[in-house]
Amino acid sequence: MKCSAVVLILSLVLLTGCDPKIRAQASIAPRVLASYEAAQLAHIAETGILGELEDLIFMSDESDMWDYSEQSVGVYRATIKRTARIFEAGDYIETHISENGLISRTNNNPEAVQRYLPNWMLY
Repeated sequence: MKCSAVVLILSLVLLTGCDPKIRAQASIAPRVLASYEAAQLAHIAETGILGELEDLIFMSDESDMWDYSEQSVGVYRATIKRTARIFEAGDYIETHISENGLISRTNNNPEAVQRYLPNWMLY
């Protein structure tokens, strides 16, 4: 009886895709993008304009899961390096900051973001 209960619990965990390692690695990118947002907002407060990446007091973390790049001034992206569960290589989350300091966030895999980064789009 005990053995079948353990098998049932393990089956449920595997079916739900509850992978703490993926969740932990995925949670690094929102923190990096939030740091970029803070650096841009500080630059806007000081100069009145968005800053080029080299003008910001900002440095992205190294990550086994994510690549980081500035797409254009005020747009910073974290891209998945390799497939991990429901994230596909090339999936991304992105932050957009306007000249007046408004922030919007996008992604190209809402299912994966909802599952592993549920607070990312709440900004």
